[in-house]
Amino acid sequence: MKYHLLILLVLAASPSSTTAYVICIGDGRYAANSTYEANLRRLASTLPAEISSSPQGIRALGYWPHRLRATWECYGGASSCSACIAGGFKKSEGECPNTKEFVFYGRDCYLHLADFRAFERFFRPTLTQSIAAVLALQAVAFAYLLFLFLQEWRQHTRGDSI
Repeated sequence: MKYHLLILLVLAASPSSTTAYVICIGDGRYAANSTYEANLRRLASTLPAEISSSPQGIRALGYWPHRLRATWECYGGASSCSACIAGGFKKSEGECPNTKEFVFYGRDCYLHLADFRAFERFFRPTLTQSIAAVLALQAVAFAYLLFLFLQEWRQHTRGDSI
């Protein structure tokens, strides 16, 4: 999404303004005839109709791990944007077959499709921080037990009893 404005400026300045660009992102792939592909086809068929009610938005479909998310923005009218989004799905299917993430830049729209990674975005940092906190507490507890052991050992070697 960082390069969104830059590529739009390139599109506007290019001599053939009808050119559309697809960028395949990452190496994530889905299997043919999978639940992910069924969700993708369903989203590709329903999203262009939803464009008329919202010129920009985010739409998620399916359940994890086959959940995908589409982010779009329109620059022309609703009908030209619907056609642009539909064309974006078709062009990306040809240029990025079975790829889970792509970005499409057209004259009238922008479309970003990705698998929905809720676990990685929300739980992984929390889980890593929790593990670090647990390890720190274990180190403190181990140091305290070592201290108690050394105290007991020192008293035992001197012959003192508690």
